[in-house]
Amino acid sequence: MSEDRICGPYFAERTVSGFFSLYVLENYHMPQLQDMEGQVIFQQDGAPPPFSHRTETVLPYNFPKNGLIGRGGTISWLSRSPDLTPIDFHLWGYVKDHIYVLPHPQTLDLLRD
Repeated sequence: MSEDRICGPYFAERTVSGFFSLYVLENYHMPQLQDMEGQVIFQQDGAPPPFSHRTETVLPYNFPKNGLIGRGGTISWLSRSPDLTPIDFHLWGYVKDHIYVLPHPQTLDLLRD
């Protein structure tokens, strides 16, 4: 999520593991961020399972020089920090406003729409 765009959403239809998180990052999110080179600051909350040794290796390579907020990044951020993140501040409220509208979506496809 940035000031002018949202990358995603990506719907995980399986258990989210470190390997799966890295796959989504490299094959889904990174291509969307290519045209924003030099302007992206990636925030990783460091909570398992998305944070893994593989992720810890790949993220600093893709977001050098103050482009990574989180465990192992150039800007420290505690795992599962109680401080508000952009997702906590904006996205979850937006999602709740759309999910809790009546009638409730009855299928995954309707929820995605």
